Amino acid sequence: GVQTCALPICVTVGVGDNCSGIYHADIKDRIRNFNPAPKSSHGSHVNGIVAGAGNVDPFAIGMAPHSALIDFLYDLILPATGPMYEDYNMTITNNSYTISESNCAYCGTYDAYSNFVDTLTAQYPDVVHVFASGNDGGMNCAPFMQGFATIGGGYQPAKNNIVVGSILDGFLQAPDESRGPMKDGRLKPEIVAVGVVAYAPIADDEYMWAAGTSMASPQVAGGLAQLTQRYKQLNGGAQPKADVLKTILLNGAMDLGNPGPDFSYGFGVMDIYRSLQMLDNNRYLTNNIANGDSQATTIVVPPNTGLLKVMLCWPDVPANPAASKALRINAASQAPCTCM
Repeated sequence: GVQTCALPICVTVGVGDNCSGIYHADIKDRIRNFNPAPKSSHGSHVNGIVAGAGNVDPFAIGMAPHSALIDFLYDLILPATGPMYEDYNMTITNNSYTISESNCAYCGTYDAYSNFVDTLTAQYPDVVHVFASGNDGGMNCAPFMQGFATIGGGYQPAKNNIVVGSILDGFLQAPDESRGPMKDGRLKPEIVAVGVVAYAPIADDEYMWAAGTSMASPQVAGGLAQLTQRYKQLNGGAQPKADVLKTILLNGAMDLGNPGPDFSYGFGVMDIYRSLQMLDNNRYLTNNIANGDSQATTIVVPPNTGLLKVMLCWPDVPANPAASKALRINAASQAPCTCM
């Protein structure tokens, strides 16, 4: 069985991958394993980026080294969302895989897989699902320029997940990063993180350098674990809703590339420090509104503020895969998050 978290407030991250992380001393004592696959590098590496403790090599410490982990084989983590949330309080999943690679015809397609992810959000609004965008940036999917419209169909084109692209240390785009748009024009990825030359555990207490959006995605999952822990500290242990976490994460991102959201960097590179400032200073609010209604909100801007950045984000209802557009609300950014 898995050991309890080392901190009084426990955050549990599920990892769907090709193997468990139980083969490394940095993480094996915090994993509840449902993945029967033999040891290999990819799954162990991803687990370590999320939550490695740096026991053998402190240089390889993960994003959330005190979190608990639950491991499943690839997308078997998704149908297990309900029992894992109810039994073990799993509120974040990382998914560094795709349904199909190098298939322009399928790229960006919202289908039954996408609908399933959005249905999970509707059923379990406390759970946020994080996906790697893929590494097909070398493809040419006409009529787009090389690299664009190369995010695979299936799980990634869902509306309420978070799709993560990859950059180098110097904030340059990773050449092989899969980019948007989706087939209906929606924005993906939502955010980027460093996915090149990532150092993390592999089997037998060893380490490896690796690159890809598979390495960027668990950084974001680990960052969400940090935000979850802080939210719970500030709110008497209450669990944040997935859309609240998503909003705080994306609005804290540092814009890269074209001004505003774009198909290469999304809303920008993850900046957990800025997102934590939003939490600590209570710079967010939640509300409900009926169709056709309006609401007025007062925002107090601190003195000497150089820029006010406001984001509206909502969980969009699952779409019909046969519809020409998956987004039900007409937003300028064509995503369930809009900067204003």
